[in-house]
Amino acid sequence: MTINDLQTVHRSAVLLRQGKYVQAEPLLLETLEARLRADHPSNLVLALNNLAARYYMQQKYAQAEPYLVKALEVSRRELGEEHPHRLQAFGNLAAVYSSLGKRDKAEAMHKEELQLCRKVHGEKHPTTLMAMNSLGVVYRLQGKYALAEPILLKALKASYGASGAMHPNTLAILTSLGDLYNAQSKYVQAETFFVEALVGCRQTLSVEHPDALAVMNKLGAVHDAQKKYDRAEPLYVERLQLLRRRPTKDSSEIAGALDSLGKFYLKQAKYVEAEKVLRESLKIREKSLPGDWLVFESKSLLGAALGGQKRFPDAEVLLLSGYEGLKSRKELIPATSTASVPDALKRVIHLYEAWDKKDKAALWRKKAAAAN
Repeated sequence: MTINDLQTVHRSAVLLRQGKYVQAEPLLLETLEARLRADHPSNLVLALNNLAARYYMQQKYAQAEPYLVKALEVSRRELGEEHPHRLQAFGNLAAVYSSLGKRDKAEAMHKEELQLCRKVHGEKHPTTLMAMNSLGVVYRLQGKYALAEPILLKALKASYGASGAMHPNTLAILTSLGDLYNAQSKYVQAETFFVEALVGCRQTLSVEHPDALAVMNKLGAVHDAQKKYDRAEPLYVERLQLLRRRPTKDSSEIAGALDSLGKFYLKQAKYVEAEKVLRESLKIREKSLPGDWLVFESKSLLGAALGGQKRFPDAEVLLLSGYEGLKSRKELIPATSTASVPDALKRVIHLYEAWDKKDKAALWRKKAAAAN
């Protein structure tokens, strides 16, 4: 590999760590092309892993998958079962399968990954601890909370000892524990872990780092669930402001933050405030992701905001378009967002009930019953 290639690798890795995914992609593609030309297996696998990470961090899981499958294929053939780049690809592909809803497949891969990490690195190595974290996350997503809790607590204790309280791996495990307790509606415990993770992310990474922004959103949701609205709203608003002030703005992240704030306002029946942020979200998504399921999610949410203001005809257009668009794209919706379709259907029913169109409300209730 040339000096220029190595410099490109370094620049792309720095940009990924800073969460500057849009800037990182051309450098990653340039690196991948160079490594394909060089035909160096180790470098090629690393490039494939890095490019897949770029897509994964933007929740483009289907785009990440083929790069990781290729990375596993090359590493198994050229580098051996226990090579670090292969272990990285193994864990990344398992995470992609989990995000795509292939949880049983992800669990099996994470178990094998953990065994390999223990064999290669030992029980308390950071790589092994992150493999434990990944397995705990899959258990949580499967509803296997009794299996998830001990492995995550064990990983956290070991990470405190091996890496310290402010290490990114420790912060990741803290966040996983917060997610675990949040999934069980144990909001007090979840809040404790999210607060510690957020403080650590802001000190160790940066206020604007994607991990810090993600934890900020999770903590806001936990406050929201406890009806601590005065604590939740500032977190949602600050996250949106931080995303807006980035030199290179990621419109998809801004739209997601707008949706989170819009949903927060809808729950409190602040329909005018919800309309403002949800209109902006829809505008962004129609421009940057035309035809994507997220466009129709935004339409459905905006329709709910208009319905709450009794602007029923305009709300109906958006709610019906939102539901039909989500329904027709059901197979493309990530496993973490499968509630989008039934939620959109509920909004249609609520519209007709509020509009006093009893026949239409009854018809849509039948559709909901049939869908269940």
